[in-house]
Amino acid sequence: MPFPLLVNNKERWQFVISNGLFVILFINIYAPFNMTEWPGESLFIQIVGLSAYGIVGVVVLVISQFLLRPLFKLKSFNLGGYILWFLFELTLLTTIMTFLFSEWPTIPLIQEWVITLKYTFSTALISYFSCLIILRLFQKSETISNEIIDTEPQETLTFKHENGKTGLVIRYDDFLYLKSADNYVEVHFLLNGVESSELIRNNLKWFENNLCNDSIIRTHRSYILNTQKIQKVSRSKGGYKIRINQHSFGVSESYKLTFEKALKIESSEKSEEA
Repeated sequence: MPFPLLVNNKERWQFVISNGLFVILFINIYAPFNMTEWPGESLFIQIVGLSAYGIVGVVVLVISQFLLRPLFKLKSFNLGGYILWFLFELTLLTTIMTFLFSEWPTIPLIQEWVITLKYTFSTALISYFSCLIILRLFQKSETISNEIIDTEPQETLTFKHENGKTGLVIRYDDFLYLKSADNYVEVHFLLNGVESSELIRNNLKWFENNLCNDSIIRTHRSYILNTQKIQKVSRSKGGYKIRINQHSFGVSESYKLTFEKALKIESSEKSEEA
């Protein structure tokens, strides 16, 4: 099951900053783990010291989301992959916290790491998933508000779940492409000019029968594309390569003629005959 959040830089920055603010406020207001009883010369020093945990957390998330993810080419996750990435971030954060704030070598390093992991996990779990929930609600509200704000009637596309319930309604001009994902379909679209995605429990065949037209066509067993959003087309061996919003797609042999007709491209077969 694909994970629908943190797929663009805007969402990642919102997530990183909101996590940092959440941790700083949470630790200073509620002072969990008897933190106010930890050594400190004054209230101001305590506030600065406690806030440092949130600042370090922000730095770790920036490294994770903006340096390590591009390094490992992790543009998106499925749900299981994202949980593993969260555990990796937790391990990285715990290790850095241990070296910065622990009392080693007075206390054995492994023992101090385990204690830090307990505190870090408890705080990070609340912060991490609270921010994800808020981000998801904000993502949903933006979609709804955009529909309300539009004063001029515009053509829309409706994406329904297999049970018939409406899962998403977007403007036609914002639709980019559909991607098959096991028992789901990923709907990729523009939200305030930034690519976003939504999961719909259905299959690509249903959308091919109910959504496709002269501009929205199936080009592969896993993709349906909005040809109006194509930025570049180039011939490749046996077909075509397409670029939409920095994503590359191929055109399968079985869908090549449909694609050529939609883009009014002279058939490659006719070209070869000539």
